[in-house]
Amino acid sequence: MGLLAWLLAGGGDAPERGDRLVTAPEQDPATKTATDPEAVEVPEAGKYIEGILLDEAKKPVADGRVVAREFDRIHWKWNEVGAEVRSDRDGKFRLRVDSEFWVQVRAHHPGYQRAEEYASPRQEKPVELILKRGAAVTVIVQDPDLKPVAKAKVSLFDREEGESLGEVLTDAQGRVLAGVVAPGRVLVTINHPGFALLKADHVIENLDPVVVEMRLDRGGAIEGRVLSPDGDPVPGARVHPQNDDVRVAIADDTGAYRLENVGSFEVRIVAEADGFGPGHFGRLLGWGRAVPVLVESGETVRGIDIALSAASYVRGRIVDREKNGIEGLMVQVGGRGILNEGGRVPTDTEGRFEIGPLGLTKATKLSVTSVSY
Repeated sequence: MGLLAWLLAGGGDAPERGDRLVTAPEQDPATKTATDPEAVEVPEAGKYIEGILLDEAKKPVADGRVVAREFDRIHWKWNEVGAEVRSDRDGKFRLRVDSEFWVQVRAHHPGYQRAEEYASPRQEKPVELILKRGAAVTVIVQDPDLKPVAKAKVSLFDREEGESLGEVLTDAQGRVLAGVVAPGRVLVTINHPGFALLKADHVIENLDPVVVEMRLDRGGAIEGRVLSPDGDPVPGARVHPQNDDVRVAIADDTGAYRLENVGSFEVRIVAEADGFGPGHFGRLLGWGRAVPVLVESGETVRGIDIALSAASYVRGRIVDREKNGIEGLMVQVGGRGILNEGGRVPTDTEGRFEIGPLGLTKATKLSVTSVSY
């Protein structure tokens, strides 16, 4: 039984493992050429995910882009684990994945919101992705002189669902289709070196296409010094707004820095340097967390001095019941009074780990957690 007929019939017993999805008449494999649509390798068991794209009326959606992603717990990010494919005229697709575990199957199509489901190459039942209509949001980015800004990173964040809708770059005309979204509040963020970070909320009222024009400015500046725990200057320290790796200033030989292109909203300023734990503005004032700084466009805020903390490390070993080290577990540290989490690190072949440098505002009780066992 074909996949589409099986789905429309309401399921029932899963297709036999040997059933195949085809987009062209069957041919003798020996006669296939590189130009044939079916000129592919013989499928390996457990390496393919089959599925179908449907709209809200359960009609097939052709020419949808489908990819598979797997979460990398070592680097804490999503990675694609197979080549992109497109659904055929019946909405069906066969996706090769370089994983034997559960992956996220994600579908994109102009005019529809992104759809995603989890699936495994080991499952026999095809995955079904339902594409919902949405409003296409096109963003136009300009500089202060109304000239287009190319290669600006545009991000959409769904305020209603609390999730990111992805990142794209503007073209030479400063335009980009940023995404297709459901009606509601959407946060649009524009990030480009040489300009201040720009954020703005927009309300999507219906499913009609929307064009959002956003104008960047140069922002303001912040000046100060980076000091060691003993009050000495720290040349070469890196200063940047929290969660922003685009705008970075380097402290000079006196520990002084000037951070430019800071957005006109409250930002928290942090500093890092080799051999030290991180520091933030507010530590010298006795605060255990970063104090926001408000910068107006075209202005300079001075006296934002940052004290680094002494470097602290957490080292340990994770073992099983037989006291054998467990390799490849992700470990993280938590606790009140930590300026940073120190990242997430994997255990080595002996089950050992080291997390740091951590910045501690005071003596604190730490919790060490394995997040993948």
